[in-house]
Amino acid sequence: LAKSLPALRAVVQALVAGMGSVGWVVILLLIINYIFCCLGIIMFRDTDPAHFGSISVTMNTVWRLETLDGWDEILRINMFGCHLPWT
Repeated sequence: LAKSLPALRAVVQALVAGMGSVGWVVILLLIINYIFCCLGIIMFRDTDPAHFGSISVTMNTVWRLETLDGWDEILRINMFGCHLPWT
């Protein structure tokens, strides 16, 4: 299909050529998120071990905070110092 349509071929080649730059941006975002995870573990492990107990759980929590998915629950847990979200 790309051989029969030269415009599509140019678009596909441009996308493939840009993948290197996108990869570096992804690596940079992972490094920044890792730094925030380490800070989150240091600061909030005692008050909220359910969200900041390990690196993998904290990465998920940081992703939730970045996308604003359930950030208010995490905020309330850490403001009031309770590790159980239903109390």
